[in-house]
Amino acid sequence: MSFDYDLVIIGATPAGMAAAIAAVSMQARVALISQDIDPVLLVRGYRPLLEAAQMIRQSDRARQLGLLPPGEPTLSVPLEQLIELWQKVASTAIAEQYSLAVLAAQGVEVIVGSGSFQSQSPLAFTVAGRSLRSRRYLLALPIDATAPAASRLAPTSLHPAQLLTHLAQLSPPRHILLSGHSGSTLEVAQALRTVGFTITLAVPTATILPGHDPEMATWLQASLEADGVKVLTHAPVTQVKQIQGEHWVQVGRAALPADEVIQLTPPTYPASLLNLNAANVALQAGQIVVNPYLQTTHSQIYACPFDGNSGEAQPAVAIAELAAYNALSIPLRRRPVWQWVPIHSIATDPVCAWFGVTESEAAARYGSNYQVIRRSLQTNDYAQLRGEPGGWCKIIVRGDGHIAGAVIVGADAQEWIGAIALAKQQCIPLQELTQLNLPPFSFSHTLQQISHDWNQQQARQHPFARLKASWGS
Repeated sequence: MSFDYDLVIIGATPAGMAAAIAAVSMQARVALISQDIDPVLLVRGYRPLLEAAQMIRQSDRARQLGLLPPGEPTLSVPLEQLIELWQKVASTAIAEQYSLAVLAAQGVEVIVGSGSFQSQSPLAFTVAGRSLRSRRYLLALPIDATAPAASRLAPTSLHPAQLLTHLAQLSPPRHILLSGHSGSTLEVAQALRTVGFTITLAVPTATILPGHDPEMATWLQASLEADGVKVLTHAPVTQVKQIQGEHWVQVGRAALPADEVIQLTPPTYPASLLNLNAANVALQAGQIVVNPYLQTTHSQIYACPFDGNSGEAQPAVAIAELAAYNALSIPLRRRPVWQWVPIHSIATDPVCAWFGVTESEAAARYGSNYQVIRRSLQTNDYAQLRGEPGGWCKIIVRGDGHIAGAVIVGADAQEWIGAIALAKQQCIPLQELTQLNLPPFSFSHTLQQISHDWNQQQARQHPFARLKASWGS
């Protein structure tokens, strides 16, 4: 049987484009179906809002140091104009990198349109009046098969890419109640408060980051509250009413006024739109079921997993390239997804970044055969010089010195946590991080300090060291 392509990638997401480039580098015949997705909008999202908030925070610090005249930091242009300006600048900056035309020039056949699988043998994907047959297919867009719950809840549900346009339409006073506990929601809550909104964050759980490191969640909540965000835990939004021209929100047992109720949701695409049932692709809890090699229940179809709870596409480039590699490789050469170490981050102030197991997960998995090594950024000279010593780094280490997980709360955490993740992926024990050639004036120098702490601790626990200590006593 002849095939039109070696790999058909469905979804012009950043992950899908990365997979297409990786597949072309393997000399494969590749087609990318856009599914009417604009990758520039996905990449840009609400990032201009975060950048504007960061600039305001920097000017505020400059006033605290006496470098600027005292006073409240204010925007020199209306927020609506600032949002429009940043949207144009950000879109222009990334337009070429995520251009479908540039992708086509690299050898990928780009098909603009939206299609679906057809229940026929052999399997085919129909789009723009064409029936495409391929050896393998790769789903590179987040799928959601869950039906919306029946409730009286009526907040404004927005995708991150829709947020800036919606904010520009709001007129003062601007009191916004944000519902949810995703990383996106926390980023937006702090940024909106910084640019002048009154923000209430309603979280249905006991912590603003359920399932993650409790210390990190507590630290981040304190930071949000210090910036003026009102945080309500155990507070699910159950009802929204309009009484005498005002919005009233039932949050837990309390009723609160708000000009707007917003719930950020990741952009998802219904399974019925792709006709996945016809392809016999199984779904569980609204997500596509994949094996460790990212293969679905249909042997020809692979999928990149997307974390809908956090609101971000966790696979990014690395896992998309892994999915394309596995789809085009023979079974003996495929690589399991657990070999990849995903890094998660939240672009708040301070930044939170983490990977691997938490302390509770380490206790359940390793018993007492693990330790937690922690360092405050107050001992980091670079953090002191930058005026950002508020933060810490902790690494969860197994008894043999191999890294199981890490959490960093502090400036640029998303950048230097990568060195720890690489050590875990390459099975480099913590004690060897002292050999890293790092500049002394950097946040990453803390890694050498933590490695030194571990070596000293191990030396004290050595049998000869304990015997020597007993002689000295």
